[in-house]
Amino acid sequence: MQTFFQKVYRLLKSNVMKLFPALLGEQSREFRFYKQYDRWYVDLPEWKGPKWHLEMVDGADDLLDLLKDDDKNDVVLYVSLEHFLGSSELIKTIDDAQGDGADYSYWNPINKKIQILWLCGVTSWYYGTMPERIYYRKVLD
Repeated sequence: MQTFFQKVYRLLKSNVMKLFPALLGEQSREFRFYKQYDRWYVDLPEWKGPKWHLEMVDGADDLLDLLKDDDKNDVVLYVSLEHFLGSSELIKTIDDAQGDGADYSYWNPINKKIQILWLCGVTSWYYGTMPERIYYRKVLD
């Protein structure tokens, strides 16, 4: 039989997880991104808002185009807030003035330049903050 405190803990944890899925859970995850009608989206079933919030824009779409295979319209990335072997890195450069996202930089090996992309507030919803660094690696088939 559960004690009162165990019930309260379970209820609080459940509600916190709904607000910030990664806050009490795993900081690493595979995310699938898919291209539909020339627009990239992240496949995030736990997101209950409108689909257009999940669209990858302002450079994030360019990174996904760079990572995808020519014959596919999706790419799966292993994403973590902790460095791991073989990972590439997004580094937060500027917070959006309205607090609904942040600019990140990454190294583009094709043109050998640092590129900028923007990640929206869904990132903050998922992690509970806009992380300073995000590490990723393409998951190979």
